Amino acid sequence: MSEEVEVGFRVHRAHKMMDWIENEVTEWAQGIVFEHYGVEEVTELSRDQIEEVASEADRLDEDYGDFISLGFFNVVRWWESENEDYVL
Repeated sequence: MSEEVEVGFRVHRAHKMMDWIENEVTEWAQGIVFEHYGVEEVTELSRDQIEEVASEADRLDEDYGDFISLGFFNVVRWWESENEDYVL
């Protein structure tokens, strides 16, 4: 029985890093949104407010890419799920 020898540099479990990044940026975005609107729960946001968040997420996505916008889109999706009302 032969062992397979790995050659070169290889990153294992990169999906774990992606999960961590998503959690961090979502927590960061949630804090910004909650502080800006003076709320403690996503359900306290109005549809108009969440539409503003979605609009800003679109702008961030265009200007900076998906790592920054991902957290704000997650806040919008969380609101949509809680309210069974869809903005995106």
